Amino acid sequence: YDSIEVLVLGDGVLAPGGIDDPGWREAADAAPAADEIQRAREEEGASNFAAAEGLYLQALSRLRNAPERQTKEAMLGIGRVRAMQGDAAGALLAMRDAAWHSPDCPEAHAWIASLLTASTAQRALPVRG
Repeated sequence: YDSIEVLVLGDGVLAPGGIDDPGWREAADAAPAADEIQRAREEEGASNFAAAEGLYLQALSRLRNAPERQTKEAMLGIGRVRAMQGDAAGALLAMRDAAWHSPDCPEAHAWIASLLTASTAQRALPVRG
């Protein structure tokens, strides 16, 4: 190839052009990524959100944005732990990227709706002194 087309998603996640091409395959590092996702879930369950986010991000970097189930799981995990840490904007971006990779993912769409609703409600509240 002389060049590579890339899409830059809202949080800087890169997705290769032609990602819908059936020839695109999950990265060879998918097995270690699955282990990292499992460890991230355990950290998330123990409320160690910063550690969980690091593991989810590490798994995502191994997967190289392959449009597979593990990529969606890593992005959903990033979104959940960011929301739990109070980073609604970061959570929204991660959930949007999860929905982009897996448009039929109800969890991502539910989180997006919830985050947007909370954001709208927060802005709509009058400030009283």
